[in-house]
Amino acid sequence: MTGRAGNAASQLRAGRSIRPVPPGNELRFLGLLVTDLESMSYTPDLPAATRRHLAAADALAVEPCRRVAGYLYGIAAECAFKAMMREAGLVPQGPRREDHFYAHFPELRTMVRDRLESRRGGPLLKLIANEALMNHWDTDMRYCNASEIQDAWVRDWQAQARDAIVGP
Repeated sequence: MTGRAGNAASQLRAGRSIRPVPPGNELRFLGLLVTDLESMSYTPDLPAATRRHLAAADALAVEPCRRVAGYLYGIAAECAFKAMMREAGLVPQGPRREDHFYAHFPELRTMVRDRLESRRGGPLLKLIANEALMNHWDTDMRYCNASEIQDAWVRDWQAQARDAIVGP
């Protein structure tokens, strides 16, 4: 590896974080210190990430990859949701485990509903009001047998991701 990625990898292998990490946000993976999103070497761009994941999901939305597309529709919806959170004035705060910006569906919807002020969160409030929003979607599905993911769910997630991006 060369450049920033190679340097970061060597720092991680040495057990050093890339940037200072607030206490309580440390994470170890295979014995290496991993930093949180704010300390990543990538700059978050939620709208671009939304479009990228949606395009990848659309490209995979046929067999045998339909269930992978379902996972990516959820990621696209999360990115769109989090972009709207920023527009509504919500910002990352607190330890990573308690921060709504690091939550995933279905918990993300509940955490945001509890923190959102109605005066600034119009589009986000409309999404949150949909009780079916990303039902059955979970980050743990990436580990499951694909037969457990129903085609109807993938179709719902596809429509919900599009609604999160372009509006219902």
